[in-house]
Amino acid sequence: MHDLDRIPHKNVDYEYDQDNKNYIILMPHKGLNHKIAQKFFNRPEITRVKVKGMGNKVWESINGENTIKDIGQILKSEYKDEAEPLYERLCLYLNGLEKNNFIKYINSFKNS
Repeated sequence: MHDLDRIPHKNVDYEYDQDNKNYIILMPHKGLNHKIAQKFFNRPEITRVKVKGMGNKVWESINGENTIKDIGQILKSEYKDEAEPLYERLCLYLNGLEKNNFIKYINSFKNS
């Protein structure tokens, strides 16, 4: 499980948009392999990754200041028992965002 005092940051290499209160992360495909795939196999230059459900509140709450614990409290306040098991789900979701390079942890901890 993550240290709940860590602060996630959105990857500035990706832009995001909103459609009907749902976030969409725009993931550009760069590099030689992607250019070849785009040219010969009609692969897109940008993949649009739709954020769903509670993930929208998580994405909105990642502002470079909120810790994982803060984001959990925001979810708990809005979704109540529906958010449970809160930190297990949140950390799993943040792991997925980090694995896909949508967020980073930049040696950031909230000072107590």
